[in-house]
Amino acid sequence: MCRVANAEFGAVPTSSASARHLVSDLLDRWELPSLIEDAELLTGELVNNAVGHASTDLALVVAVAEGILEVGVTDSDPDSTSFVKPKFERMEFTAREEILAEGGRGLLLIDLLADEWGVVRLEHGKQVWFRLSTNGWAYKSACSCSVPDRIRLESGRYVVALAGPWDKPPI
Repeated sequence: MCRVANAEFGAVPTSSASARHLVSDLLDRWELPSLIEDAELLTGELVNNAVGHASTDLALVVAVAEGILEVGVTDSDPDSTSFVKPKFERMEFTAREEILAEGGRGLLLIDLLADEWGVVRLEHGKQVWFRLSTNGWAYKSACSCSVPDRIRLESGRYVVALAGPWDKPPI
């Protein structure tokens, strides 16, 4: 069973917490509790980056298909590029400055924890996305995305939204 959910957030500091809570709720409902911790952390990093650097409203997409969870954060920064590098690779720091730096580790965390991640240039902005393997997800084999009503994610992957018991909010 493939799942996809979308949400929009403003360019405000509280968006990160809201996006993390949404991802946590969705993964719990979709019976993927083992991914919640990493997905929340990585989602928070992407949203913080979008709020802090793009300063535009943003869109969040959370999808699971064919054994892979994909989370993408899209901003509308007209100056964004498809080449994103963590700050620590763009600037030279001494060891002490690097340790004491308040930022610049978000994409490093994503690189370390995600199975894959990337950036897609869009007509009006960009989407930064990450993927985590669902491993033993019970619905993996039932989630084939080769049907005609599939949705293309910005990263190029396809998903199909099928109804299931996880669509009911917890009581």
